[in-house]
Amino acid sequence: MANPLKVTTVDRGVQVRMTDGTTIRGTVNLNSESEPMRRISDLLIRGKNRFLLVTCATVQGQKERTVLINKDQIVYVEEAPEGDTP
Repeated sequence: MANPLKVTTVDRGVQVRMTDGTTIRGTVNLNSESEPMRRISDLLIRGKNRFLLVTCATVQGQKERTVLINKDQIVYVEEAPEGDTP
C-alpha cells in the first residue's frame, strides 16, 4: 500500500539571475506547490508561493546552501541542461 502522505520530488537544475546581478545555481522542486507543476515557468507564473526555494545552491562562491528567493527580484531563470546538476 502506497503512503498517501509521501511527496514525490521532481528536481530541476537552474541558474537564477537576480536584479542586483547575483547569479544563483541550484535545484528547484517542481512539486513544491500544492499543485504539481510541469515546467519551471509554471512554478514562477502559476505558483502561489511568493518565494522560490533553491536547494544545493551556490551563491557568491558559497556552496550547498538553501536559498529562498523573492520572485519579484528574479530577472530570469534558466534550466540547466540534462545531466548538468549544480
